[in-house]
This record gives sequence, C-alpha cells and structure tokens, in this order.
Amino acid sequence: MHYLLTVDLIHGPYLALAVSATLLGACAILRGARGSRESLLRAGLVGSLVAAVVVLVLSESQVLGGLIPGRARGVAALALGTAAFGIAAAVRLNRIARWFGAATAVLAVLAGFLGVNQVYGVTYTLAALAGMQAWERANLPALTHPRDLADWAPPADLPSHGRVGALSGDLRIPSGDFGARDAGIYLPPAALTAAPPALPLMVFMAGQPGTPDPALIAPTLDAFAASHGGLAPIVIVVDQTSSPMTDPACVDSTRYGAVEEYVNELVPRWAQEHLNVDGDRAQWTIAGYSNGGACATLYGVRHPEVWGAFGSVSGTEYPGSEHPEQILEKVYSGDAAAYAADRPRLIMGKVASGSFAGHRAVFTWGSADTEFGPGQRVLADAAKSAGFEVTTREVPHATHFGPAISEGIRAVLDATFRVAS
Repeated sequence: MHYLLTVDLIHGPYLALAVSATLLGACAILRGARGSRESLLRAGLVGSLVAAVVVLVLSESQVLGGLIPGRARGVAALALGTAAFGIAAAVRLNRIARWFGAATAVLAVLAGFLGVNQVYGVTYTLAALAGMQAWERANLPALTHPRDLADWAPPADLPSHGRVGALSGDLRIPSGDFGARDAGIYLPPAALTAAPPALPLMVFMAGQPGTPDPALIAPTLDAFAASHGGLAPIVIVVDQTSSPMTDPACVDSTRYGAVEEYVNELVPRWAQEHLNVDGDRAQWTIAGYSNGGACATLYGVRHPEVWGAFGSVSGTEYPGSEHPEQILEKVYSGDAAAYAADRPRLIMGKVASGSFAGHRAVFTWGSADTEFGPGQRVLADAAKSAGFEVTTREVPHATHFGPAISEGIRAVLDATFRVAS
C-alpha cells in the first residue's frame, strides 16, 4: 500500500503505459469492427468536441480556481473523446468487443488524468492527491559536528540523489494547537555522507489544496545538488493549512490555531535540535508555492530574526486574496483593520527604508499567469523599497503550474543558496 501511495505519477512510466494500452485497445476495436468503424470514430470525434467546449467554458469561468492550461485542455478533450469511442464500442458491438470498449474507455480516462496531472506538475503521488502524508518515517543522519561548507569536497561514495521521508512518529515536529499534518523532509546527497557539512535550511510550504509532500520539490533539489557537488539545502516541507480545503491565512487564529507560531518557532527549534544545519540564520530560507508563497512572504517580513531570506513561487499577493470575504469572517472574525494590517505590502511600506538590509527576497511567476503575476510584481517593488536584496524570475510561457513551479523553486535556490560548485 505504501508503494502505491508514493509512486511518482509525473516522472514514472504510468502515463506512457496507460496511453499505450489505450491505443492497443482502440486498434483492437477498429480491427474487429469493420462495419461500425465510421460510427465509432464519429462518436469519438463528437465526444472530443463536446469535452473541448466544456473544458473551455470551465477554464474561462475559472470555476476551478483559474485558467486551465491549453495543453491540459487538449489532453482532456482527447482522452474524453477516446473514452466516448470506447463506450460506443461497448454499447454497439458483440460481447468480446464490449469488454475491449469498456477497458479502452477506462484506460483513456486514466491516461487523461495522468496527462493533465503531468501538465499541472503539482501532485506527484496518490497520497498527495488524497491530502495524505504517506512517506515512511525519515531516516535522519546522526547529529555530528559538521564541518564548514567552504571545506566541502565531494567524497567518492557521494549518493547520486537525495532522500525524502516523513517526519512522523518520534520525529514528528510538535505543532501546538495547530493541527498540522506530518511534515516531509528532503536530505540532499551531502547530508547523507559520513562527514556532512553544515547545510543551509529551507522550510517550504505547498499550495492550497496541497500536502506537505517532499516529492514536489525533490527533483528540482536533486538537479541543483547534481550541479553543486552534492550540496543543496536541507528542506522541511511543512503544512500551513492543516487540510486540503482549509486556509488559515498564515496567521494564528481562534478557529484554526497557531500556524504562525508552528512555522516560525516550533519548526526552527526542531530543526536545530535534529538536523546538521548551519546555525547562521542568514542561511535559513522560508519559501512556498501559491498559498505557501503568500505565507513565506508574510513570515519573511514579519520574522526577519528567523529567516535570512524568503522565496515566493507564484504566491498570492496576500494571504487569502482569492477569497478575502471568507478569510475576513473565519480567521479575523470580521475585523477588517486587523486583516489589512497583515498584508505584507503594507507591513513593508511602514518600515524605515533599509530595515531589511542583508535579507534576500525572491519572487517568481509565469509570464502567462495573469492572476498571480501582477501581485508578485507589486510585492517585489515593495521589498526593494524596504531594503531587501530582491531577485525576480518570470518563467516564459508558463501559467500558474508546471514549469512555473519547478523553475520558480530553482530560482529561489539559485538566489538564496550561494554554495561553491
């Protein structure tokens, strides 16, 4: 069960297998349905056209939370059209062909799901899809007296990849009265050696809905480590929402509990006690994607004594900006002034110029992300005025998903972890 819940849905072979099986089923149906080929193909074409129109309407109305990427719309239309072809075969043909038709329809839907999921590039595992933390308990290296990062030389037995796991059981990070799901962790290759260096720390938060699944960031971190002699930050992926469908807006509240205390006090304390991390807070970064990016920005400007840098990957302009009325009622009990006071742009605007000198801020967004991109630009300007060393990265042709995530995370790594290669 553990294996099934944590298989890689994006980089694994499952999409190719589902597409191949679907094509084989369709070919078998066409070969045995000589007198019905035209009607079956017509059913598939009509199904694709109807699906394309429906998906386009869903995209333009943004009922799913934003525009649906063009590739995802195309994959969905093709998959549903193929499913319609299979259903038509199951209804019209003989007994054996009916089984082929039903199987082809199911496989087409599965291939469509995997294809759309690959386009979005957010959900890597079935566990993440279900909002669960299903990785096995992490195997943490023993605490040592790590050597200085400047003295690092890759050993002969340096692992080729980092390691992920869940901070569960006796390794669970205490979360106080906030109902956080178990955090995940990524340990880079250098952290797994016999004499590891003191590594930078990153605390990362996913979007909403989302899970604290380290699989989201592991491929980008492995690529970064591969180009830096096995060096990359140790990354703790924490849960800032407590469930896929709730949004505590990054702040402590009566309704949801003390999420801000959890991320900015309890997590750093646990990291210092359990990990071979650099104790210099200048090497500590708080980062996140989408909803997590909004939290990272808020925490970076409100807790500069904890975080030397923050990174917002396609983050919202302020926590809860997609549904401010709901946040105002559920988190702030109707106190509009308190909600406004927690907006990062306003916080940065009230500090003296240069207050954040020596701190770094990274903002990334997709060039086609018309919903979140403008807010990132506004925040980047505010951060510059407040004294942050600001890095921005606009990912060409990207929307809010796919390359916007992986390239955004890489931009945060490049800007905040200046390690020797």
